[in-house]
Amino acid sequence: MGRRVFLAFDIGASNGRAIAGSLTEDGKLCQEEIYRFSNGFLRMNGRLYWDYVHVYQELLEALRECRCRGLELACIGIDAWSQDYAFLNENGLVIGLPRCYREPELDRHGDDIDSVLGDPREFFLHCGQVKHRISSLRQLYYDCTYQPELVKNARGFLFIPYLFVYLLTGKMAYDDTLPAIGELGDTKIRGLSKKTAEFLGIETKVPIRFQSGTILGRTNDTVREETGYERIPVACIDSHDTSSAVLAIGEEKNFLYVSSGTWSMYGAVVDGMRLDEEIYKAGLCNSPMGDGRIALMGGTAGMFVIQQCMRQWKAQGRRISYQQLTDYALAHKTDKYFSFADISDSAVDMETEVLRAISCAGFECPKDPFELYEVFANSLARLTVKELTETEKAIEEDFDRIYLVGGGSRAEAVNQRIEDGSGKEVCSGLTEAAAAGNLLAQMIAVGELKDFAEARIVSRNSFFAP
Repeated sequence: MGRRVFLAFDIGASNGRAIAGSLTEDGKLCQEEIYRFSNGFLRMNGRLYWDYVHVYQELLEALRECRCRGLELACIGIDAWSQDYAFLNENGLVIGLPRCYREPELDRHGDDIDSVLGDPREFFLHCGQVKHRISSLRQLYYDCTYQPELVKNARGFLFIPYLFVYLLTGKMAYDDTLPAIGELGDTKIRGLSKKTAEFLGIETKVPIRFQSGTILGRTNDTVREETGYERIPVACIDSHDTSSAVLAIGEEKNFLYVSSGTWSMYGAVVDGMRLDEEIYKAGLCNSPMGDGRIALMGGTAGMFVIQQCMRQWKAQGRRISYQQLTDYALAHKTDKYFSFADISDSAVDMETEVLRAISCAGFECPKDPFELYEVFANSLARLTVKELTETEKAIEEDFDRIYLVGGGSRAEAVNQRIEDGSGKEVCSGLTEAAAAGNLLAQMIAVGELKDFAEARIVSRNSFFAP
């Protein structure tokens, strides 16, 4: 690779990646995948959990691979999914397995939680987020209400990305991207709301707040003993993977984006908080980014639906690749679709769930996985175009292009339908977008780049240059 080497851990709900990055002689960001591993929630006794020990061991394995390749690492950063967290006890040990945001038990108490959160509009003005069934706030309220002994015995809590930062460094931290998307934010300070923490009774359990693009600690003795690396700096970055991905786009003006992966997150980047009625009605979250701007953000299940179907088909002995599904969908186009609102997050038999949703929409069910994927592509593109159109209306701006980044940007059939349906240019190709944003923030933290303005220039030159 080029000069100083940086390592981004991009941990998704379906897989994790270790991406090494450096700046080339002409100032472009060069990325190389060093290691990849599978991830996914565990089903135990009807509940859903994350195996954080598995992920931690994979992070160490990735570092060993870097060591075998002779990479001298200048810094490490970790981004991951949002909403979930872990509690630590007084001895610094994790209490139990972190719960998955798709846990059906949480949804069963959704109405109870809504009843205590007050007026939805006032709630939005305080935290910058519309009420949503999946959030860190709702999980914490559930724990404080139904598992008070768990919370009482906790020294603190850590959002998922910072759980792994803690395991590597022993430092407890958070950045502004996670409270915002988790209904825990405060629009006045852009950090975790003191009022909400007091309401939950966790004001003494909140970790230290760090700014993206700064160093928060160094790797500990265990990492040295396990990998041979000693005291690598670890940076605070935009640790919500979507925020990191959007940060990597590098556009100077306001823009539309889709960050596509297990979840499909979409919206617009604007200069400041938008708490007006139009944003509220559009159901968008105000998510602060490390460069000071705001990512107005909405989302849906995204590629998760097909990922779950693929697992089923594989278990049934049906060997089908994403490329085969894509090729079929590019060559065939029907008007069939389904509503993602009819898909349960906790569905065990996802194929049957999708077929039921298609039937609910009034269409004949597909006969095979290829037809099902074609309907999925229609549905995701249709929803994306609708939501981005509403975003444009809410912020009173019209755009000529949509930046589509992340692993799901390889879904050419979906991309083509978004382009056709929106009439806008779709700019794709930045597949490892979250890792790119992660790496750029690390480079700022150690002085390789001056600031986020310079990072945007690097991104444009690297990924979106004409």
